[in-house]
Amino acid sequence: MSQDLQLTARLERPGFLLDVDLTLPGRGVTVLFGPSGSGKTSCLRVLAGLEPQARGVVRVDGEVWQDSAQGVMRPVHQRALGYVFQEASLFDHLSVRNNLMFGFKRTPPPQRRHAWDHGLELLGIAHLLERSPLDLSGGERQRARATHKRTANRRRRSTQKRDPAVVGTTARTAGHSRGVRHPLQRRTGASG
Repeated sequence: MSQDLQLTARLERPGFLLDVDLTLPGRGVTVLFGPSGSGKTSCLRVLAGLEPQARGVVRVDGEVWQDSAQGVMRPVHQRALGYVFQEASLFDHLSVRNNLMFGFKRTPPPQRRHAWDHGLELLGIAHLLERSPLDLSGGERQRARATHKRTANRRRRSTQKRDPAVVGTTARTAGHSRGVRHPLQRRTGASG
C-alpha cells in the first residue's frame, strides 16, 4: 500500500486560480514555499477538507479523502491530520475595507493616532480593499489584520516582538518585511 500523499486540486477565486498536482512522501517533512498569494495555504486547506468547492482528488496513504468526480468528501473531523491555522481574525462577511473601518469607527477620535488607511501601501494591501477575507491568501490576511490592528484602538501599546504580517513570511518577502517592520514601528510607536 502506498504511503504517499496525492493532492490534485483546482480551486478558483476572484483573481486567483489554484491548479496543483502533487505527490508527496507520506513520511518525513515536506515544505511548501513560494511567494505570498501563490496558494500554499490553499493547498493545505484543500488537504484538510476546508475547501469543499475545490475540484480534484486528495488521497492519503491509499485512502481517498476527496474525489470530486466520484462525489467523495471525507469530513474534516475524519481526516487524520492536525492543522494549525495561520489566518488572522477578520470578519468574513465584511470586505477588507470594512474590516479596517470596523475597528477604526469604534475608536474615539481623540484616541486615533492614524487615518484608517494608514499602512495600506506599506503593507501592500491597497489593492485588496474590496475583497472578502475568504478570497485572500494566508499572507494577505495577516497583512490585512496587521493594518487593522494599526488603525484600531490605540489605548494599548503593542508588545509583540513581530507584526503578524512578518510572522510566516515567504523567502521572497522576508527581506521586504524586515524593511517594513522598522518603519511601521517608528510610525506607530510599537515595540519590537
